[in-house]
Amino acid sequence: MAGLADEIKNEPSEHGGLKRRRIWQIADSLDAEDRAAFVTALNDFTVPAASIRRVLAKRGIRLSESVISNYRNGHYGTI
Repeated sequence: MAGLADEIKNEPSEHGGLKRRRIWQIADSLDAEDRAAFVTALNDFTVPAASIRRVLAKRGIRLSESVISNYRNGHYGTI
């Protein structure tokens, strides 16, 4: 049986759906140090979304600036 955190992550949301889960998927794919840096950057409005997108792209991870902006505006909940 899946844990509560997994159930919550996989529950479709009224707003965000797959895009919201994409942020969770990226966070979950990172090691603890990189995950902490990713979450810190997402929550730091002084870090441009474009910078996060470019750094992730260099690692082969695709995430659009609009998803980052929507996350920052509270559309997808928090990590």
